[in-house]
Amino acid sequence: MPADAEYAQRTFLEEKKAKWRDESVHTELHNLRDSVRALETTVRALHQDLQIIKDMMTADT
Repeated sequence: MPADAEYAQRTFLEEKKAKWRDESVHTELHNLRDSVRALETTVRALHQDLQIIKDMMTADT
């Protein structure tokens, strides 16, 4: 294979790897954002439950 063809192939493969890496990072960030949203929802629900328990304990005294 001529040197120019080898360089072109190597450059092409490096660009493909970089693009795949960028897409992989983008996908991982998207998944992390979804996880954070789910955790925030869980924390809000737990906070509401805690407030209900506090209110019930206050009403009993």
